Amino acid sequence: MPTTKERPSTRPHKTTTARAARSPKPTPVGASVPTVEIQTRAPEWALAIHTRASLVEIPRFMGEALPEVWYAAERLGLRPVMPFARYFEFEAPTSELEAPQVAFEAGVLVDGPVQVGEGRVEPVMLPGGEMAVACHVGPYERLAETYEVMQRWLVEMGRMAGGPMWEVYIDDPDTTPTLELRTEVVIPLATSIPID
Repeated sequence: MPTTKERPSTRPHKTTTARAARSPKPTPVGASVPTVEIQTRAPEWALAIHTRASLVEIPRFMGEALPEVWYAAERLGLRPVMPFARYFEFEAPTSELEAPQVAFEAGVLVDGPVQVGEGRVEPVMLPGGEMAVACHVGPYERLAETYEVMQRWLVEMGRMAGGPMWEVYIDDPDTTPTLELRTEVVIPLATSIPID
């Protein structure tokens, strides 16, 4: 998971009642261990731009992509709800001169079904099902700490990730103090198979 990015602002946005109600209880500011919960979720529609970049390039890409997707959603008659980023693949460098590459998408959740995109903005669906969810509170640079807690939780619970993880940026960094920024981290869980 990227650790060197800052989520640039798209536009001021408000947390929807539905998301606020289902988000895990945030870890109090200053606390070190977020709570991981299992939630069953419905699929969510979104618009996003898919790319591959090095960790150091992610902030620049996010700064370009999120406003582009937000305005594309509005032109398509959709209401943007919240920015997100989903991470698909991490490639180790093949030499000391290369930076690790990440295949990911950045975009916005929207309030209804999406059939078409616009230019490089494409419709996507975040899957439904059983998820491990934690609410990170604080700087984006410290998200790796929450991922570490979630990875330990998976091992302790005997569960496995069932697909790419994503982050939903609940608060706008232009209007929320850095120490109070909430980021919802979601890891789809693999379906358990009973062993006879």
